[in-house]
Amino acid sequence: MWLMAALSYAGVILNVHKRREAFALWMFTNAFWTVEDFRHGLPAQAALFLLYFITSIWGWFRWGRHEPHKN
Repeated sequence: MWLMAALSYAGVILNVHKRREAFALWMFTNAFWTVEDFRHGLPAQAALFLLYFITSIWGWFRWGRHEPHKN
């Protein structure tokens, strides 16, 4: 569990640096948390992580087609 939390946070750090790999980490960790939350009887939280998973797929493809805006 702690490893997944650390990987989720690493995704945040990668995103701050505008790295596409953040979405790959989030796909993996959000899928994990979705399954874990369903297994532990937390359907609302599982649904939230499922939405995060879907959004991370969207981000992966969106950032693959266009370079993120540089500030």
